[in-house]
Amino acid sequence: MSAVIAVAGGSGGLGRAIVDVLKADSRYEVVILARKVRPLRPLSCPDDHFA
Repeated sequence: MSAVIAVAGGSGGLGRAIVDVLKADSRYEVVILARKVRPLRPLSCPDDHFA
């Protein structure tokens, strides 16, 4: 059984890095808390690509 971790701001820069690390570990199920719905992007993708 995996632990559920909620990450506030998980679609932003630092939050996304935290989400990526947690998702790589099968012990965790990650829930992203954000004000807006937007697609997750690779860390190497510039922010203005999804504007």
